[in-house]
Formats: sequence, C-alpha cells, structure tokens
Amino acid sequence: MESVNASRFSLAFLALAGLAGLARADELDDYVEGARKFYSIPGLAYGVVKNGKLIKVGAFGKASLELGTPVKADTVFEIGSVTKQFTAAVILILVQQGKLKLDEPIEKVLPESPKNWRSLTLRQCLSHTAGLKDYLGSYLMSSTDRVRQDSIVQKVGGLALDFTPGTAWSYSNTGYLIATMAAERVTGKRLEDLMSELIFKPLGMTSSGTTALEQVIPNRAQGYAVAGKEVANQLPINPSLASGAGFIRSTISDMAKWEAALSTDKLLKAPMRDEFFREVKLADGSSSGYALGWFIGSDRGNPLISHGGNTAGFSANILRAPKDKLAVIVLTNVYGQNPEAIAHPILAKVAPKYDIASRKETDPKPERTLRFFAATRRWSRGVYDMEPFSVSMRSRLSTARGLAERGGLVGIGKGVTRYQYLDGEVTSSGSAARYLVGTGPIRAIVQIDFTPDDKVTGIKQLYFTPAPKQ
Repeated sequence: MESVNASRFSLAFLALAGLAGLARADELDDYVEGARKFYSIPGLAYGVVKNGKLIKVGAFGKASLELGTPVKADTVFEIGSVTKQFTAAVILILVQQGKLKLDEPIEKVLPESPKNWRSLTLRQCLSHTAGLKDYLGSYLMSSTDRVRQDSIVQKVGGLALDFTPGTAWSYSNTGYLIATMAAERVTGKRLEDLMSELIFKPLGMTSSGTTALEQVIPNRAQGYAVAGKEVANQLPINPSLASGAGFIRSTISDMAKWEAALSTDKLLKAPMRDEFFREVKLADGSSSGYALGWFIGSDRGNPLISHGGNTAGFSANILRAPKDKLAVIVLTNVYGQNPEAIAHPILAKVAPKYDIASRKETDPKPERTLRFFAATRRWSRGVYDMEPFSVSMRSRLSTARGLAERGGLVGIGKGVTRYQYLDGEVTSSGSAARYLVGTGPIRAIVQIDFTPDDKVTGIKQLYFTPAPKQ
C-alpha cells in the first residue's frame, strides 16, 4: 500500500482551516472539522493519546454518504500502509522468539527465492533499502480474484533491483511481501492469524483485522475518492494483493491501544523495541529516514515517529512524539489525502513546542536554500538538475517509485511563489531546515533534509496553513 509519506511530501494541500480566532471552546474539534470540510473529506476520526491513555476523540462527517451514517468513535477504517508497522512487529516478535533473524540472507528462510532476492535481509526489506521494485504496479488493485504469493513472486522476482541493497532508500511494498512470506514459512500460519494471536488479542484490539471484503464488519466505513469537490465511491482494494503491506482495518480506540503498548514490554522487550524505532543508515552513513515500518524524524531534538497509509478509499496516519508520551491518530474514508498534515497541527495545539509555523529564525545558509528552490524552477521547465541532490536521492528519483517525488519537485517549482526559513537543526546524518512556502492562497510547511555537504536527501510536507487575509 502506498504510504502517504512514500515520496516524502505530497501535493495534496491540506489546510489548517479556521485555526486562528476560534470562537468555540473546543479548538481541536473546530480545526479538524474545518479541515475536513475544506477538503471534502466525507468522514474523519481522530484521537490524542497521552501517557498511554486516549484523552481526546473526535468524529466528523459520514461513514456512508449513501446511508447517511455518521462517523463515530468506533467506526472502522482501512489503514493502508500503517499495516506495515504491524507486519514489522510480527517479524520482531518472531526474532525475539528465535524463529527469524533480521540480518540473515532471506534464502535461509525462503531458499526458493528469486536469485536477486536471496542475499536480501529482513531489515532491508522492512526498511525499504533492498532496492526492490514495487509489485503493486503490476496488478489491478480492484480485482476480486485471490492472488497467490507465488504468482506475484513469479511476475516480479526476475526484475533487476533498482540499486545495490543498503545504498539507497526507495519505498517498495515488495519488501513487505517477502516479510509476510518469511513469517508464514517459519510459523506455518497466515499473517492475519499471527497478527491476531501476537498483537490484536493480547492488546484487546477487538475491531482490528484484515479488510476481508466478504466479511460483514460492524461499523465499517465506505471508502471514497474526491476530485475537487466531487465525491465518488472507490472500489475496494484486493486484500490478497495488499497483504502485509496494507490489508488491516482498525478504529481510533484500537489504534490507541496499539500506541499504548509501543512504550511497554507487552509485545516487544526493550532491546527489540529499540530495533523497531532505530533508523536504518545507508551504506555511506547517510540517513534513510526510516526504521522498520516507521518514518523517523525530529523537531528541535524531539523525536517524531510516524507513518501514513493510502488504500482504495481510505487514508490514515499515526504521529508519535515519544519524549512527550504523546501521539495523534487520524483516520479518514477518502483516498489520496495526507492525514499527517492534519496530525501535525493537532500535535502543535496539544504541545505548542511543536508549533513550527510560529518560528522565524534567520537562515544560516541562504545560498543553500536558494540553490534548492532555483533547481525546482528548472525542474518545472523540464530541466532536471540533479546537482543539488545526494547520491541516494538521485538513485531514488531514478526509480519508478520516484515518479511521485519527481512530480513533487516540478510542482514546487511551478507553485511556490515565495518561501521563508522557519528553523532548522543538526541531525544524526546532516541537518534539517523547515520553510513556510507560499502556493497562492495556501502556505505549506516543508522540511528539507541535507547531508553534511548540503546536498538534499529528503523533502517532506509537514502541513499547510491558509495564507493570512490581507
């Protein structure tokens, strides 16, 4: 399933509509409902978790437009690529049990693997550093025919890797197909049964499971697609294709239980839990920005851990601020939106130190900033200047999965009319800079990650705010 963060930034302009000057008491609800209406999101639920407790839940819009069913706190949404953290957790539990090893060649578990896959490790597969082409592009996602894993392997297993494993990062669902196969091989059980046995039942996540199109699931939301202000039913995705990459459904309360367990030994003991959230470094020591099923970032030294998901008719996000024992969960029944752009402002309102929009520091390297935005102008004119980018990002941009990222660079070049440096910080593999960029009536907050020699290695849309009225 395509992650909302897969290309590190999105062109979906999610506004912080109506945030300033709110008259009613509950500013969080006012903000979320304003954003939902602004972007014609049919239904949305969000939750705030503090110290493992669900302290705030909001539910807005319709779970079904045709039936007029409202979204409630227990409405069931598909979570798309947020599934990946559950698949990674299953793998880590099996490692904890001594049944798998993260850094052993996959051929030890799957000896029949295609030649190109045999030396790959589960760590590389789970961190998108294996160089695997994405199998989902080879299938019609709305097909209802069950797709066998061996037929997927036969179709894509012979394709050349996009890069030498470990040298670059490129989002690929194929790594999670391999992880699924490995878990099922060593246990003799289906992944959905493993998730139920190892995660859902121990945590009391009673509304979570696979999307199971044939199953009657109480409180299940209908999925939609939005084009402008027009809303249409979205054909569901085939669960047998999504598998461990994106076949899970859940609710706000169940996701809150998951969040609460992530800081305890209930599922993973401390050493293995560290592996879950440890950023995987590339061969040259640079940042991948990804752990095992999680995007890894920071804000002024405060870790921020997140993942989004987009599936047919749904989008979701979980954003964690572990130092503050805070998390924000956003679930929607619309395809193609970026719920992280809603989650970040919610986090900023709950914990104002994360309010990036209020910062106005002096840019320490204005020439570096100018070089990047000038390059995007050239991209918008069809001149694809790779000079500002790191070696690993160049590799990523050259892949089929890099198409969205290339389109994003073109979009920045065409759409950004002004930009302002907000703040920055030193990171484990270079530095990060955050900018407020103008795109007509909308202002975007964008983070750009740089290597120590000031090459761009990642770009991420954090959220959007409406431009102030003149």
